[in-house]
Amino acid sequence: MGGLSRRAYFETNHDLTKAIILGGTARSGTTWLAQILGKMMHYRLIFEPYFPENVPEYTFKFRQYMRPDEVNAAFRSFTERVLTGRIRNGWTDSHNRSLIADGRIVKEVRASLFLKWIRNNFENVTILYMLRHPCAVVSSWNRAGFQPSFDIECILGQNALVKDHLDRYLPILKKANTDIARSAVVWCIDQVVTLNTMEYRDYLVTTYEDLWLKPSDELKRIMGYIDAKNVELNIDARSIISDT
Repeated sequence: MGGLSRRAYFETNHDLTKAIILGGTARSGTTWLAQILGKMMHYRLIFEPYFPENVPEYTFKFRQYMRPDEVNAAFRSFTERVLTGRIRNGWTDSHNRSLIADGRIVKEVRASLFLKWIRNNFENVTILYMLRHPCAVVSSWNRAGFQPSFDIECILGQNALVKDHLDRYLPILKKANTDIARSAVVWCIDQVVTLNTMEYRDYLVTTYEDLWLKPSDELKRIMGYIDAKNVELNIDARSIISDT
């Protein structure tokens, strides 16, 4: 069933009100939550579409920063294609399990640098943000063999991002000379940009720890925010946890 749904799913509509973007740092539990919501709501899971190596239509930086008020017709056009479900390939559909999808969950671990831009450009889209304790994230990165140097290179190579958010932290960033330290830096940058740009009313923040320790309560809170009143909360969240 999983292989079939990845290749031959059908979406019942392409309305922006049926799109949820789920952001958060890599290894923070975003795939886990996306899989839970996809199963509960019968939504298609679009996996990390802002990844130039695996998505040819995405022609921007690996970690693209967008100022909240920036006008960029090409980036907006690509994002609209993603949010309306008009992008399909083996990478973005690799985690989908819904044959007939009532909507879309866009799971993206590099969205922290443009979440406010999405909120300003697509006001009808629901935004969720997943937090996880930085020590757990860094440990997971380390176990998975992630190399954060390229992330930092992409981040520091964007003058607007450095000027808007990172100038005063540059002396600390330059001291990060191990993969563990660099992973921690990436986690911090994601949170700094998100918290500096997003407002309380813009999104719902959830945490890996709350979802693990009290899954029913946290899913009820998330469903309330999404306004999914008719969704059954009879899912064992822990049974579908991914390797994080």
